[in-house]
Amino acid sequence: MNPTNQEIHIPATKVLASVSDIDLNFIHDLDNNEPYVASLQQTNQVKEPIEFDFSSSDLNPEQRQKMQTFLSSYRDIFATNLSELGFTNRYKHRIETFRDARPVKMGFYNQSPHMHKETKKDEEKTFGRDEEKQHYQRKSTSEYHSPVILVKKKTAPGQPQQVNRFCVDFRKLNLSDPPLKTKSSSDPT
Repeated sequence: MNPTNQEIHIPATKVLASVSDIDLNFIHDLDNNEPYVASLQQTNQVKEPIEFDFSSSDLNPEQRQKMQTFLSSYRDIFATNLSELGFTNRYKHRIETFRDARPVKMGFYNQSPHMHKETKKDEEKTFGRDEEKQHYQRKSTSEYHSPVILVKKKTAPGQPQQVNRFCVDFRKLNLSDPPLKTKSSSDPT
C-alpha cells in the first residue's frame, strides 16, 4: 500500500518484510487475569507478588490496572533480590578490544578500615552470605580485572541514612575497546 500520491519504484531484490512463526503460547490477553508461567526451570519457591509503582506514569487508572495485571502475570521474570536471579551457561561473554590492546588487569583500590568494614557489610547485604553466593558467583579466571568500589549515593530529602552502591571502575578498559555502535548509525561513534 502506498499512502502517497507519488510513484515508488522498489527493486526486485529489495526485502520489504520478514515473516516468522509465532508461538501462540507467548501471546497473552491483557484482559485475562490468569498468570502465565514462561520459566523452563520451576522451583518450589513461591515468589511474593510485586506492586509496581505507576504514580509518575501517564497511564489512566484502567491502563494502570491492565499493566499491573500484565506484569504480575510475568512475575517469574522479575527479581526483587539476588536469590531470585537465574543464570545460563549458553552464552560465553567476550570483551572486544583493539588488536594490539593488552588485557586490563588493575589492582584493588586501598580502603580505610572503616570503608573496608562498610564494603563487607554491604557485600553481605547485597549478595548474601558465602553459602548463598555459591549458586551465582564463582571465582574468575579472566585475564581482565577492574576494581570494585563502594560509592555513597546522594540521599534524597527525607531519606534517613546514607546508601552505598557497588560500582566497577571500567575507565581503563573503556580506553582499550572500540566504541559501541549507535542505533542511528552503523559507524562507530
